Amino acid sequence: MNKINYTIVQMSDGSILVGNIINGKAEGHGWLISEPKYEGEFKNNLKHGSGRLFYADGMKTIAEFKNGNIHGHALTYVPSNNDILDQQYIDGVLVSIEKSNQDGSGAISKKNINGQFDGMQTFFLKDGTSHQVLYENGNKIKHPNTGDVEGASSDILPGMIHKIKKTFEDNKKKFDEKIIWNLPLEIENQIRQKVSKNKN
Repeated sequence: MNKINYTIVQMSDGSILVGNIINGKAEGHGWLISEPKYEGEFKNNLKHGSGRLFYADGMKTIAEFKNGNIHGHALTYVPSNNDILDQQYIDGVLVSIEKSNQDGSGAISKKNINGQFDGMQTFFLKDGTSHQVLYENGNKIKHPNTGDVEGASSDILPGMIHKIKKTFEDNKKKFDEKIIWNLPLEIENQIRQKVSKNKN
């Protein structure tokens, strides 16, 4: 069996970095054991490129990172609500969310670069109705159909609930089958030995 050659570094905050350390910095593929745990690409000691986050409560995110921040597309499974979030980020700021749930409910939300709701927010309810609220820089403004800041309700387009359920099911299957914490057993054993030595 080929030996896995990764450096294991225990950080001052107690987290453990496993990867290729070049001039004292993580480069290329590696793992960061903290909360959340991270597996993916590093550049200049920062998350950079494709990566996955694994939270203690079971939440998982697959995303693109740039200089330590999520940047571009991310997909998150939230087990507490059984939601899948299809997200867009700009330098760590969440600007767009499409939420799908296995019961057919969902939402589409937009935010500005300051993290404030901006534009039309649409909520799809499992009873077959939808509700829209219009925002400008974090403040509700009058909906053009009702003149009311609380928005407007209508029926969902035919097939929308089925589409939301299908989106959820397809992404949930991907999370269950492919998005798994995958630290090789040999590295786990090396970490145990290193942590044990540090305690003695």
